[in-house]
Amino acid sequence: MTDDGALVALPIMVHNCAMYYRTNLFEKAGLSGAPKSWDEYRDFAKKTTDSANGIFGTMVCSKQSIEAATRLHSFYQQAGGDLLDASGARGAVVHVQKFCEPELFDVPMLRRFFDARGVPVLYLEGELEADLSGQAVTRLEAFVELLSAKGTGRAA
Repeated sequence: MTDDGALVALPIMVHNCAMYYRTNLFEKAGLSGAPKSWDEYRDFAKKTTDSANGIFGTMVCSKQSIEAATRLHSFYQQAGGDLLDASGARGAVVHVQKFCEPELFDVPMLRRFFDARGVPVLYLEGELEADLSGQAVTRLEAFVELLSAKGTGRAA
């Protein structure tokens, strides 16, 4: 960002969405240029998939656990959909890696998203490990119990 030609700020994180495609697969499928709509994207993906040879016409690239989910959510929204439209979800769990700024930057956006839909959320922050901590498991069990009680009309 500049002010009167002087650099005053630099972004600390940028999530640019870009589409890469293999021109050789497009040529083989008789396609030229990038798709121009979601319908074309799906059509191109089908035409360039050769599952017998391990070639798939689409993928979501990410380097961290939540990044793939946030990218997919962006795609759903761009196509006019929403993850919660037909899911019937009564609650959501957001689990982020401790001290991982890219994941933590998504939390305010996720709070606004779920709050706007009246969806209760359990936010967990943990270490990068295979198993959840005992405390996280207890919180998760309590959250599920709360949601179950809400669904039956019983007091939680």
